[in-house]
Amino acid sequence: MAQCQRCVVTIARFLKMLKRCLFMKNMLLSVCVSVFASQAMAQDVVCPAGAVLKSESMPEVTEQWCELTHNGKTVMHGPYQARWGNGQLGTSGRYEFGEQHGTWQEWDEAGVLQDTSVFEKGKQVN
Repeated sequence: MAQCQRCVVTIARFLKMLKRCLFMKNMLLSVCVSVFASQAMAQDVVCPAGAVLKSESMPEVTEQWCELTHNGKTVMHGPYQARWGNGQLGTSGRYEFGEQHGTWQEWDEAGVLQDTSVFEKGKQVN
């Protein structure tokens, strides 16, 4: 249920941003929608306690991950997502104190699953 509520909030925020786009005259609609969609997507990754959400956007991909300080070093910790420029999920996985852990999946730009791997403490086990 909480997942569904978060989806509704994300969609509502996106529609509000889209409405703003329609009133902007000096910006191409597609650019405006792209910028606001990536901002709305920022809510998809929920970091564990003590970790901070980080992201990087390029035209072809947007990445999101969580970081925290562990043993004096900044490391990835929590969910990781990369989305293609069209918004389609490209990579999804999780880090535990800087190491890949659990199930990682990769999709192509059309959304077709390409690979599933399982990691334990940074080592691929399948």
